[in-house]
Amino acid sequence: MTGKRCQNQIYKQLHYESQTKKTIAIQIDEDIAQAFQSSQPEQQQQIQAWLNQWMRQALKISKLQNTMDRLSDETVANGLTPEILQTIV
Repeated sequence: MTGKRCQNQIYKQLHYESQTKKTIAIQIDEDIAQAFQSSQPEQQQQIQAWLNQWMRQALKISKLQNTMDRLSDETVANGLTPEILQTIV
């Protein structure tokens, strides 16, 4: 692992560890639940950290999509059509 990448990984781990944790309930396939529950605590922590980061990214994408949809709606409401936009670009 390169120095910069290692530093980023350490920062992410420290940031993850410093966050207040809260338990949520999500439904997953039974075999996945059993595999998780039977895994070692270290592996469970790694999975939880990965899932936390994945959900954080997914929510950022969702917020971005919502913002883009809102801006698109406002643009249409203000009279900008795809045809007008095409002439601009």
